[in-house]
Amino acid sequence: MNEIPSEATGKVLRDTNWLAKRLNLSVTTIERFRAKGSSILPPAIRIGSSIRYDEDIVDAWLKRRMEDVVAERQANQTPTTDQVPSHADQSTQLNQQEPLPCSTT
Repeated sequence: MNEIPSEATGKVLRDTNWLAKRLNLSVTTIERFRAKGSSILPPAIRIGSSIRYDEDIVDAWLKRRMEDVVAERQANQTPTTDQVPSHADQSTQLNQQEPLPCSTT
């Protein structure tokens, strides 16, 4: 794996192979997204002909993406658990009904 130490931050900048493993994608997919100028990838740094990724920036990017996914799922959840009576609520409602009169004829 090609890594370039960043003297400014003291961190190691990671290559596309690292990002592909981190995101569980192929290098080809990463390169295809990057060639399209897709915003689906985390920010990268170009050094000459090399592309590098800062691990902390990638981690923050992933965290934001996951928070967005969770918020979107919560917003699109229908019906919410507040609107649907639980099984226990339905049982309580049945038990609170008045008994039907019985005929003894």
